[in-house]
Formats: sequence, C-alpha cells, structure tokens
Amino acid sequence: MASVKKYTVVIRCTESLLRIPFEGGIRVAPILSPHGEYELTMRQRTEQAPHIEMPIPRELWAEITGPAPSLEVAISTAGAIANDYLRQLAFGANAWQGLIGVHLAYDSSAGLSERQFFQNWIVDERGLPRVAREVDTHLMYRFLAAIASVSAVDRPRILSAVVQYTDALQHWKPGGEIYALSHLYMGVEAITPLIINREIARRGLSNRKQLENILRGPPADSLVLRITSYLYRKAGGHIPSRLDPWARRDLIFRGDKNTYRAAQKASNQLEHGIAHHADIQPLAVQAVTRTAEYLRAAVLELLPLSAADRDELTNGVYATPFSANGFERQLLGTIKSETGKAALPDQLHPFVRWEFNLVHYKHIAGGSSEMRVNQKIQPFLDASASLTIERIRFAGPTPMSHTNIEFDVARGDSPKQGLITKAGAHLAIDPPGAAEWSHLVGSYILNTNSLLQLARFWIGKLDPSVGETAKTLMLVGCVERIGQIVNSDERLAECRQDCQSLWKEAIDVDEVRSLLSMAFTGENGLVVPLIPPNGKASEIREPGRLRELNDHSVNLAQQLAALLDRLMELRVDLQE
Repeated sequence: MASVKKYTVVIRCTESLLRIPFEGGIRVAPILSPHGEYELTMRQRTEQAPHIEMPIPRELWAEITGPAPSLEVAISTAGAIANDYLRQLAFGANAWQGLIGVHLAYDSSAGLSERQFFQNWIVDERGLPRVAREVDTHLMYRFLAAIASVSAVDRPRILSAVVQYTDALQHWKPGGEIYALSHLYMGVEAITPLIINREIARRGLSNRKQLENILRGPPADSLVLRITSYLYRKAGGHIPSRLDPWARRDLIFRGDKNTYRAAQKASNQLEHGIAHHADIQPLAVQAVTRTAEYLRAAVLELLPLSAADRDELTNGVYATPFSANGFERQLLGTIKSETGKAALPDQLHPFVRWEFNLVHYKHIAGGSSEMRVNQKIQPFLDASASLTIERIRFAGPTPMSHTNIEFDVARGDSPKQGLITKAGAHLAIDPPGAAEWSHLVGSYILNTNSLLQLARFWIGKLDPSVGETAKTLMLVGCVERIGQIVNSDERLAECRQDCQSLWKEAIDVDEVRSLLSMAFTGENGLVVPLIPPNGKASEIREPGRLRELNDHSVNLAQQLAALLDRLMELRVDLQE
C-alpha cells in the first residue's frame, strides 16, 4: 500500500482587514481531518520596497500542511481548514478576513526528487498599505482554543454564527447595512437553541417545556383546546415554539425590544421579499450596530474564556467592527469647455487619474502607521476643456491626520497657487481666506465632542455598574442608556422631561458636528454638504452663525452638567 503523501497549501486573503504583527504568527495544531493531522500557520505577508526601510504590510497568509491521497484533496481540505480558522480569527478581532483564495500547493513530503506543484495567480496587494486592525496573537490563540474546546454538539452552531457574523463584516460600510443585518440575524437564529439550553441549565431545569411553562404558565386545562392541538399536530401542522422569540428578545438582545423588532422585521422582509430595499434600509440602519454587538457578546458568553479575555474582546480595541470602507478618494470640480466637449476623442468619458507614490512608511505599536506620500492628479479631457478642482477628500476608515501635505497637479512636490496644467486644470487647496473658518469649525467640533464624554460620565455616576461598558458606546447609545436609568428611578421623576429634551438637543448638535466635519471652503464661505435625499449643499457666508452654534454647544454642555448635579442631589435628598 502506497504511503500517504504530505502537502503544503498556501492561502491568501485579498482585501483582508486583519494584520498580524511582523514578528508574530498564530499556529494551530493538530487539526484533525479524515486523512490525518494538519497544521495551520497564519501570518502577514510583507513587501520590502527598495526606498523604504521598514517592510510594508500586505495581505494575510495561511499555510496549511498535512497528509492527503492527492494534491486535489489536499487543496480542498486545506481550503476548508483555512476558511474555518480565518473566520474565527476575524470574529475575535471584529474585522473582515478578506476573500480567501488558494495561491500555492505542492507535495512537501521529505526526500523526494520529483514533486507535484500548483500555483494560482492572485494579484499582489500594491500601493498604499491597507488600513487594517492589528491583532494580539496570544489573545487570539486563546480565543481559537476556546472555540475548539466547545463540545462537538454545540460547536457547529457557534461556527455557523461566526460564519454569518464574518459575512456581515464584509458589508460593514455605508450602504451595506441591509446585507450585514441579514447575516447577523441568521447568526442570532443559529445560536438561539444554545442560549435556551444555557438558560435551562442555569435554572436547574430538565427540558424546554419546563422553561416554557415557567415563562408562559402551564398549558390551558381546556380539554377541547388540548384535543384540537393534538389533532392539528397529527395532521402535520406546526405550532411554533414560544421560547425562540423570547430567547432572542430577552437573552440575546438583552430586552432591547426596539432593536430586536427592527432587526427581525428587516430580516423577514428581505428574506421573503415582502418589501422594497428602500423600505428595509432605514430598519437596517437603525438595528445593525446594536445587533452586531448583541450577537458577538452572546457568542463570547458561550465560550469558556477567562473573564479578562472576554472583557478585552467585548470592551477593548476589538469591541466595534472594523469598517470595510477602505480609503476614500473623492474629487469635486467643474469642467468648462467652449466647444461643449469634455472627453478626449478616443475616450467615452472625461476622467482624472490620481496617482500615489509611497515615500515613507513606519509601523507604530498598536496597529497604527505613519505614511508620507506624493500625489499626482492628472485630468484627461478634450483639448478645449479645463477642470477646476473645488474639493479633494482622502480619508480612511480609521481616524487620519494629514501633516505637511504636498500637493501638485503636475509633479507632487510643493504647492503652487493658481497652477494650470496643459490640459487646463486649476488647483487651489485651503486658500488663506479659509483660516478663520478652520478655527471656527475646529472649535465647534472639539466642543461638541465633549458631549459624548459627558454622556459617558453621566452613566458612570448614575449607574457605576455599567460605567466601563459606557466607554464603548457612541452618543445615541449613551442617551438611550441614560433614558433607561432615569426612567427606572422614581426619585428622578421630576427631571425626566429635562433629561429627555436636553439630550435630544445634544444628538441634534452632534449631527451638525457630523455635517461640519465634511465641510469645505467655497468662493463665498463655508460649504456644508447635506445627506441624501436632498443631496445639496448649503453655504454659510457669515462666521457669526457658526459662532452662535459654538456658543450653543458650550451652553448645552453646561446645562447638562448642572442637571447631573441636580439628579445626584435628588437621590441624596430622598434617601435622607
């Protein structure tokens, strides 16, 4: 009988948003298969550019080695292993694993003078390093080990939820909310039986029926009802369990009825095709973030993790999904042409080529990076046409800072005011007249940002038990939590209306901040884009209006601080 050969398969994850530190990797072994034990190593590919000292991080790689009767079987087995573990890593890090594809496969048995070899060409990641989330390899290894230690009966449902959650991560960007929520709700359905079994064990019960009797009361004593139910089942009818919706609403969604109902409705409407996407979208936007939070927390609670690891995965840097939006490069301008032609004679449309040249790269501990790039903007227009560039946006899914920006339409070295290329392009970025607007906008944004910190401080004072959790909430989530606390405490009844109105005002102020963050200077003042469906921009011509908004933001923060003092006094007074 011929001996089983050993094969090595290399998987590449294009567009991966995961990053393993240069010096590290994650090795999992042994992994059982029908053909024997396999070994998996996950690591980061790097590129050494000749003019940059530090290696540039590229896509995630997975190397799988193990026995198989043929190269084709080895590729199939390795692909399934990589898919499972890369998705688990993505779930733990809360960032999409990327598109998985086989790159290399070969017979790696020892002592051969001839061996089979296969290569599939996958386009190398080039250009600017992808914005990604760096993982703690030790924490992630413990997380993978926790999943592996789950019983064989329960693990398939947990892995099903992991698959649905990581599919949702692929759509985690503006416009993808419907599909993200659809996958998330399927993940909720996958773990519902496990959540119910855990609750049965926690209460010391024996089966689902006992739990349902406790929650809903015993079945009706009516003989007619019992006979009717029996005959209905006998005829093939199905009486749905009342436990499943209860477990989803009260245990997985933690009693958040509004999010549960919105997620359930959006999922049903999409699955059964009973509503247009335009009608489902608002529900998905409303529910997607909280649904992801609830599903991920529920899965983590099912795993045998230490309290410290569970807290870091739930509340630390991995708490929120990493955006799959990538770098945004946008240009807004006006094409002028005396002949009415815009495109080159051999082109269907006018377009602009925006090239980047990476000059410097530095990796910073914690996953951040520092880059310096030269940029070249070249319009391709009819000879009679010219392009005036009014606004340029270059941003990523994580906060970015731009220092010593070097912009030139022609060469990319130093800025030139009023530069005109041969094709007639004009470029003017941050003219001197924008200085006053920059100060006012920056001041308003900084002052308004303090409202989020104030909301988190409120929660920490009113309910210290959830103070740490509040650090991960955004403003809307904080305001919802504050409302729950105040409404549940009768001592604070007289201030409920003030709380509701002031915090609603805070959310409105924060929405203005969001709009101003996209503002740019125009010919007559500050241009503020509006969100759809209007899709138009408004212009603020007088700085006085922005100063009024700024003063209002500061005054609102002062009112909220004083109101918190009043709430704390009410608690003390009524206790005495």
